[in-house]
Amino acid sequence: SIALSPLLLIATALAQSPARVWQDAMSWPTYIEGPPDINPGFDQFNSAINFPYVYPYTFRINFTNRKEEQSWRAIYLENEYLKCSILPDLGGHVYTCLDKIANRDIFYANKSLRRNWVALRGSWAAFGLELNFPIGHSWVSVSPVDFATQTNPDGSASAWVGNVDRVTGM
Repeated sequence: SIALSPLLLIATALAQSPARVWQDAMSWPTYIEGPPDINPGFDQFNSAINFPYVYPYTFRINFTNRKEEQSWRAIYLENEYLKCSILPDLGGHVYTCLDKIANRDIFYANKSLRRNWVALRGSWAAFGLELNFPIGHSWVSVSPVDFATQTNPDGSASAWVGNVDRVTGM
């Protein structure tokens, strides 16, 4: 696994009061994505196409204009300075991060989720901070990733998100 949120870990270590980490749900308007192509792409030697080798992953390019309220798992990390959310079912993006002292968001959080053909497998959405490994808009850009949370003896809290890339094994 790769630690996605060193900023959050540093902030929790510096905090005077104990930090918290918990899992909950977050609901927001989501444009529905149809099922992926059932056949993984084997076109690594086809120079007529401009997307890379993705086997054993399938392409996710079945986008719709249908929007529904959808619930997503969310990991929350909070201390006296920050309250942040991470979405493990959407590539482990850090979705929100609130500066509690200034009472404002550190970066913009889109109010709806709409995927489009941008990432290596197609499906990608503009929201939060994403893990770009081993290449930008990776194969799991908006796919579920592994995660774990922990409250530490020193009062800090940790969240890890990560993935083993099935193409390279990294």
